[in-house]
Amino acid sequence: MHKFFVLLSVACIAAGCPLKKNEQATGPVNPCEYLIESQKEFAALLSATHQQVFCSQFTNEQRAKAISLSDTGLTPDEAVEQVLTESRGTKPETDPKKKKHKSLNIIK
Repeated sequence: MHKFFVLLSVACIAAGCPLKKNEQATGPVNPCEYLIESQKEFAALLSATHQQVFCSQFTNEQRAKAISLSDTGLTPDEAVEQVLTESRGTKPETDPKKKKHKSLNIIK
């Protein structure tokens, strides 16, 4: 009898039997669900990548800065990029580590 239940369990697992009620799988958690309403509204305007950064990685101060920057004419995505740039402490175009290399045009 024990072998029967073991075989039945293996067959069920292989066939993808549904989970029991108390074992229901949950979908991915929305990283923005814990934000205050104004932050949620701003996050809804962002691309998926910027939304992930805004909701999951920014501090409340960085979120407030991004929202205020968007009031100055930047798009929400540009505002998030600006806060990211400021948090890195460098400007991409003036970063000495990112020297522009001249391409070698070798013509034969």
